[in-house]
Amino acid sequence: MPKNSSAARREQARRLAADEGITYTAALRRIDASHGTFAGFFEPPVSQPQSAETDGNRLPWQGPPDDMQGGLVPVGAVAGRSDMALIEVRIALAFPDGCLFDVYITVRNIGRNKDTWWPFADALGFGSGRDQLRAGELADDLLRFGVSFADGTKATTLEHAFSGRDADSDPPQPPVLTLHFGSSSNDSRILKSHHPLWLWPLPPPQPFDLVTEWPIAGIDLTTIPLDGAAIATAAEHAQAYWPDDQS
Repeated sequence: MPKNSSAARREQARRLAADEGITYTAALRRIDASHGTFAGFFEPPVSQPQSAETDGNRLPWQGPPDDMQGGLVPVGAVAGRSDMALIEVRIALAFPDGCLFDVYITVRNIGRNKDTWWPFADALGFGSGRDQLRAGELADDLLRFGVSFADGTKATTLEHAFSGRDADSDPPQPPVLTLHFGSSSNDSRILKSHHPLWLWPLPPPQPFDLVTEWPIAGIDLTTIPLDGAAIATAAEHAQAYWPDDQS
């Protein structure tokens, strides 16, 4: 079961935000300051990495290999839920260099007009929160994920939020977690979206946590446990599409 915050906590944060003129996210952080291991888990990066041209090949920290089938790990876990939104992780695909999580997001329209509904589609397209992230702030509409390991290390999608094939070619400090563009469909009633979430390198063979937060959709900081041992075992079964091709 996800470790989610209560409705009372959310209401307290809304009142605090309104009374003091701060964002909902900032109010949650203030409330959580003295509670729990994951308080203040998501923080804006100090700086964004500079982009540099590569030869077009995907580097290991940017995503899974294009020519390999990953070992399958069933997950089937709800990573975040509110009255209007659900985030689920259905499976993980394990590779020698990392792990790809299949993230599916569903948002339903509860009494919103077009002006307050369509921003959710923008948020899932990584549009509206990017400038505030670069300015050192966390916009409430910015969807974020993180992982937390037993030794205290962590990674979030904020540090490498805009990485891609044109990103820095020098290896970053591991671990790295990157949320990629996926597919989506939407209308005036419901929005569905799929996003691959890439973790590099392969996590250690022990339990660790996936952390999720999306304030604009009412999803407070939520954690779910993941089985690092199962992922490590599955990685041993990853197969190249063309194993005899040495080119």
